[in-house]
Amino acid sequence: MFEVFRRSPALPSLFLSALLFLTPQPSFFITFSTIPLLVYLLTNDELWNVVLLILPTVTVANTIASLPTTWNLLPSLGQIILLQLVFSTSICTAIVGTDIAQRYMVRKGYVDGDSWQAAPTFGLIWSSTWCVWEQLSPFGRYGIPSPLPDSVPALLPVLRIAGTTGLDILIGMTGYLTYQLITTTWPSLNPILPTSWQRTEKRRSSNGNNVSVLTQSVPNLIEGIESDEREVLLDNQPNPVQYTTFTSTREIAPTWSRSTTILSFVLLTTYSLLLSVPIPVPISLSSPITAITPLSIGCVLPPPSELSPLDTLIHASETLGSHAKLIVWPESALQTRSSIGRTSAIEKVRVEVSKRYAVWVLMGVDGEVQAGLNGEKKKRKNEVILVGPEGMVGSYEKQRLIPLVESYSIDKGENRASVWDVSLPPPGHVTKSQWNPVQPHHRSVPITPLICLDALHPSLLASSSASLLVIPASSPSSTLSPHILGHAQSLSISHGIPSFVCSASGAGVSALIDPWGRILFQQTGGESFVVKVGIPYSGPGRTNRSKTGWEKLGALGVLVIWLAAVIAGSCAEKISLQRLGGGEEWRRRLETIKQRVMGMWRVLGRGERVEALVDEDDDLI
Repeated sequence: MFEVFRRSPALPSLFLSALLFLTPQPSFFITFSTIPLLVYLLTNDELWNVVLLILPTVTVANTIASLPTTWNLLPSLGQIILLQLVFSTSICTAIVGTDIAQRYMVRKGYVDGDSWQAAPTFGLIWSSTWCVWEQLSPFGRYGIPSPLPDSVPALLPVLRIAGTTGLDILIGMTGYLTYQLITTTWPSLNPILPTSWQRTEKRRSSNGNNVSVLTQSVPNLIEGIESDEREVLLDNQPNPVQYTTFTSTREIAPTWSRSTTILSFVLLTTYSLLLSVPIPVPISLSSPITAITPLSIGCVLPPPSELSPLDTLIHASETLGSHAKLIVWPESALQTRSSIGRTSAIEKVRVEVSKRYAVWVLMGVDGEVQAGLNGEKKKRKNEVILVGPEGMVGSYEKQRLIPLVESYSIDKGENRASVWDVSLPPPGHVTKSQWNPVQPHHRSVPITPLICLDALHPSLLASSSASLLVIPASSPSSTLSPHILGHAQSLSISHGIPSFVCSASGAGVSALIDPWGRILFQQTGGESFVVKVGIPYSGPGRTNRSKTGWEKLGALGVLVIWLAAVIAGSCAEKISLQRLGGGEEWRRRLETIKQRVMGMWRVLGRGERVEALVDEDDDLI
């Protein structure tokens, strides 16, 4: 095992890159380091090496890199290390499994590993893996090797059009193209290794003479040459060579096809163009009232009080009532013990806050004891409830629960996130006709909620038509709050709407995020606060907006379109080659001509006569 490690210098590089870049907040550099190294190793090593070396190497590196984020979640350090090791093993198995799937397709001949189709195919497999992972993992996209918006500012338009699915496709494709580039250029860059044109091997013919691959594939090259010249041509063929990569050797040097070169150029050009595309400036609150709907949002973070929890929250909400039109409580801010207590709390909030101040309150409630089925232990709800001046509008239950901590005591929500209209009367300085000429002269802003871990699951909002995303949260750790914030940024970009995060506890990070992922306001812990955001407005009544590409397509739509594009490109290439002279036959002719030129060059270098090599050959042209 150690001998294999010694002969595989890419393993230390893989460990280092995974340690630096494969973190809970992955860096975009994994595209140019970790992914290409994994493809290198998994393409050339035996399967047992994958199990014994590659997978443990990545897992240990990811575990070490993730511990600073999770070390304070549980009181026992041993439990934390064990649980993190299990999670890292799972996610690294998915990473390695993606590369194994590509390796299988290449070895079975479904995809040519050196062709341009290999890169977009790998991107498709890579992205599909993380779509499935998001559905299966309660932590959603947490920890997967996909950078958050802050580390890929140039790719924000990709997030807007194709969401995280399109971003994953681009990352996987770029990583595989990097692997192809290194594979084809490494022999030429290292002077100790043979150059890419030294591909021939000596073999023994039936009569014992040394006959090269060049001679066997192009027999008419030596026809008509005198015997002495033929011996020179045969004897001066290169010795058998092995083409060394970072991890192993191969008899045939990898090739860099024209189509792959074009694809790499297109990808590089795309990156360059995206870097030059300016991100729209944030919506100004000084814009005309006919263009925006200003909305004041408050986050309730009450200090310790001798009052009851409900009275404390109501008092804190009252202090914001004259400043905010939408008041948000953090996740599980109120604990109730029965459905009667839940109903009573809703009515009290309606009377003392919503109706009195003409505001909307999004309550974070944990409670309402429910009887389990078949004598099971009673469970609770973790929900948010929107209360308006006229009463309760609706509720949304948390769909993604923390394993062990929440999954055994709380019922999982089954309904998709709702979209509720928050009706706003005209501000004091705006006339009714300016605000909305149609009675009752109100504007409605559609909002949608997600609770804490739900924000790590983009599929929960794939087709939302809301104009504001509200995320009540209660982070157990100051190291986890930034991850919720980062994924809220992704949601804002892919849906083209602002997000508001209201997080409880002293370690919670609350923030206001604009539609391009920029953080307009951020607060860690602290007291209650109010912020104002401008919602684009286009006409009377409800604030409507056009859906983004991601909302129209969803993950499945993006994957299907990408697959269709790869198939269409392959068909176009095949038709083009057939028009040029017969597909594989045309490739064979080009290779034969190249070998003739190389043979002529070798003979010229030794001062031999080459007239016979340049005779007209009707079969080649």
